[in-house]
Order: sequence, then C-alpha cells, then structure tokens
Amino acid sequence: DLRHRVLNSPGGEEVIEKYESTGSLTTQLRKKLTNIVVDLLIKDCGPKPTIDQRVQYAKAIVNTFPGLRDPETPEGFEAFFEPGTRSGFLAWRLKTVNRNNPNLKRKPPLTPSAVTPPVGLQTYSLAEIATKREFLENACAATQRAEIEEAMRVTFQERNKDRTQILKNYPRFFNIPYLVNIEFNLMYPGVSLEGFSADALLAAYAIHKPNTDANDSTTEPDWNKDTRGFITLLKLLPPTAKGRKKAERDTVKKATDKLILFHP
Repeated sequence: DLRHRVLNSPGGEEVIEKYESTGSLTTQLRKKLTNIVVDLLIKDCGPKPTIDQRVQYAKAIVNTFPGLRDPETPEGFEAFFEPGTRSGFLAWRLKTVNRNNPNLKRKPPLTPSAVTPPVGLQTYSLAEIATKREFLENACAATQRAEIEEAMRVTFQERNKDRTQILKNYPRFFNIPYLVNIEFNLMYPGVSLEGFSADALLAAYAIHKPNTDANDSTTEPDWNKDTRGFITLLKLLPPTAKGRKKAERDTVKKATDKLILFHP
C-alpha cells in the first residue's frame, strides 16, 4: 500500500495530512512525495528500474492521490512518468539521485596502459628482466636481431604493466624499426597484415595523384611497399569537415609530415 509506505517515510506524514485535508498538494509537497516514491522505487527495483516499473509507480501515485491526476494526459499519471519520452517527475528525480550516487559514477574510458598478455606467454624473474632491459639499451640492431627478439620477449611483461611509459623506458623503439613488429607480434600473436593491399593503394594513388605532388617521388626516402602503402592512405583520405568551436584539423600534407617513420 503506497499510502502506508509514504506515511512511514521521512516527511511522508506531512504529505498525507496536507492531501487529506485539501485534496491536493503544494509544489513543494509534490516534490517531497516524488522524492519519497523515487526512494521506494530504488529500494524495490534498484537504481535503474525498467520502464514498466516506473509506470507502475506513477500509476500508484495517482491511484493513491487521485487529486494529482493530470487531466491533460491520456491516463492521468503521465506527469509523473511518460513512457514514450521517458520523462516526468519520477524520471527527473531518478536521474538526479543516480547522478549524485558515487557508486554509479561513470567509469573512465579504458586506456592502452596494459594489454592482456597472450595465453601461454612465459613469465620471468625481475633479475632476468633487468638483465635483458640493460642489453636492449646497448644492443646492435644490425647484428643482434635474434638476441633482441629474445630480450623483447623477456621484458614484455614489464612493458605490459604501463604502456603509457613505454617510449620513456624503452627508447630503442625510436631507432630500431623492427621493435614495433616484434611488440605487435607479442601483443597479438597470429595476427598479420594479410588483408592489407599496398599494391592496390599505390595504384589508386597513381590515378588520383594531384599535380602538386608530381615531384614528391624524387624526394621521399625509398620506403618498403607496406610503409609506402600506409603513407598513401593519409594522402587518399578526404579532408574532414570542421565543426563549430573545434580546433582546425591538420591538412593531409601536415598529417603525412607527422607520420612517425622509423629509419634503420
């Protein structure tokens, strides 16, 4: 019985007395009634009740307090909750309560601070990791590739703990081009670029190449086909629309210049 539950809620006695003496409620007491009913709704159904549950409580209000029916709505309860628009006194109060509930605060977006280690990846002691990390700092990229791959495998679990600091802790990513491929294979074993067609991209660019780029090929380094394919992607992308109050986006030329290119 909603009347009994309202009567036994804090502030409910004042609501009942006012309604029974006048057949209506002031705006302040109507808000108090709404707050009481929302508290009961959350207690019974949780912080995110269904639409049907909200309708049920809205109907209970006007059935218990007929003077609060809205004659301008089809069934009279819609002022408290209108299922079509999901609005009304109950909906607005429920949103306010949930917004102020610390247990329902929106979780921060996931960041690439850690990647789930591949199943079956061996773990190593801190001493082994420290030794391999020191080796990486002084390794020769041209003559010690096998040893570098092994050191990357051993130190992977350390890098995986906080990827926001990976370039600070492992600066050799800047001057050993194939470290990126090794790291990618450790993060996503079995994944490859089989679906990437550098030939198709280069052919498309040759057809649509603007006249202003006519001399680009004589000044660009001799990158391998896959790298040139990725650079071509930037040149083929159409310009983006600028929204209101948004910072200006880089042009394709600027974006190409900012592409990180690793020199062997």
